[in-house]
Amino acid sequence: MAFYAYLPEQFTKNEENKIFREVTNLLKEKYQYSEETVYFVGNFDHTGSPFDAVLFKNKAIIIIDFKDYGGKIEIPTDPSDNWIHCDSQKTVKGGSSDNPYKQLEKNKRLLTKYIERLGVRYNPWYVINCLVLFHQKIEVDKSRLKFPSWFNLCDIHSFLDMVEDIVSSEILLDKTKILEIIQSLKVEKFPFPPPVLIKPSPFLINSPISQSSEDENWEYRLDIVNTSRSFHEVEQNSVYMCPNLGGPYKHKKAKFLGCYKEKNVPIIYEIKAVVVIEKNFESAYTRWNNSDVTEAELVENAIDIIEQYDYRKEYVEIEAGVQVFFLENPIEVNFRKETKGGMQGSKIYKDFLEAKPKNSAELASYIKSINLTW
Repeated sequence: MAFYAYLPEQFTKNEENKIFREVTNLLKEKYQYSEETVYFVGNFDHTGSPFDAVLFKNKAIIIIDFKDYGGKIEIPTDPSDNWIHCDSQKTVKGGSSDNPYKQLEKNKRLLTKYIERLGVRYNPWYVINCLVLFHQKIEVDKSRLKFPSWFNLCDIHSFLDMVEDIVSSEILLDKTKILEIIQSLKVEKFPFPPPVLIKPSPFLINSPISQSSEDENWEYRLDIVNTSRSFHEVEQNSVYMCPNLGGPYKHKKAKFLGCYKEKNVPIIYEIKAVVVIEKNFESAYTRWNNSDVTEAELVENAIDIIEQYDYRKEYVEIEAGVQVFFLENPIEVNFRKETKGGMQGSKIYKDFLEAKPKNSAELASYIKSINLTW
C-alpha cells in the first residue's frame, strides 16, 4: 500500500469528520496501488496552531483547510480581505483567522519553522503549498484574484486533479523522510481508519501443547484446492482465498498447495502463510506462518489483496471472514486426476512421506518422475 492516513483524534465538528473521511477514501482509491508514497494527516496542532490536514507526497507538502460551503464564494482582489458566501451572506472564516488565506499563511509559516528545526537541506517555505478545499461545488471568479503561487483553492470534485498538479522541483521526499516529519508531529500512532485488531492465533500450530495429529507430517502434505472459479486470483497475486466457515473450508496445516481446475493440478506452490481476516475487517489472526514476514505485514497485505476484488470485500463486510493463503515458488507439474468425475468438494490432501520433498521443485520432480496421477 502506498497511501496512509492518520487522525490523532476526531474533529469537534461533524462536517469536518465527514470531509476527512471522504477525502481519505478519494486519496486511498487513487494512491493505494500507486508507486508514489502519499501520507494524509488530519486534525493536529503540535506546531502551536490547529491544522485541518497536511498531505505529504514525494514532491509536495500541502496544507489543507476544510470548508463545508457550496455555491458562489466572493473573494476580494486582495485575498486577505473578508470572503463572503453569497447565498448566506456569511463571512467565510479560517479557523481563528478572518479568512482561509490568513489561516493557511499562518499555518505555512509555523510548519516551515517546524520542519526547519529537523535540519532539512531545503527551504520549507518554498516547497509547502496550501489548499482551501470546499466540500460542495463552488463558483469563484479567479480571473481577478492575486493569489501567491503557493495558495490554491478547489472543491471536492476537482480535488484529486489539484493534488496531482501541485509539485515542487525543490524536493523529493521518500517514505523515510516523510515519516520523520510525521513522527516528529507525534501522530504516528493513530492510523485512520482504525487498524484491524490482530488477535493471538487460536491454533498455536508450533506449540507442542496444541499440536494435533492432523498437523503431523505437515511439511510433506499437498493441499489440493478447487480453483475453477478463482484461478485468476492465484495468478494475479499468488494467493488462494476461501471463506473462513470451518467444515469444508477448514484446512489442515500443509507446506504445499495445488491449484485444481479441469481435472488437473497444473501448478503447485509452497504455502508461505495463512491469514484469517474476520467479518467486517474487525480483527485478524495468523493460522500459521512458514516465513519470516511479520504478522502485521501479512495482515496488511491480506487486506490489500481482498480490497482488490469487490466480491471478496463485500463478502467480508456482509457474510463472513476470509482465509488468505500466501503462496510462493510456483512450479508447473501437470498432476492429473484420472479417476471418473471432477473434484468432489473444495479440497483434498495428498501426503508424500515416501518422497519427503523439501520444496515445491522437489515435489514436482517426484510427481513427474513416476507419472503420478490421482
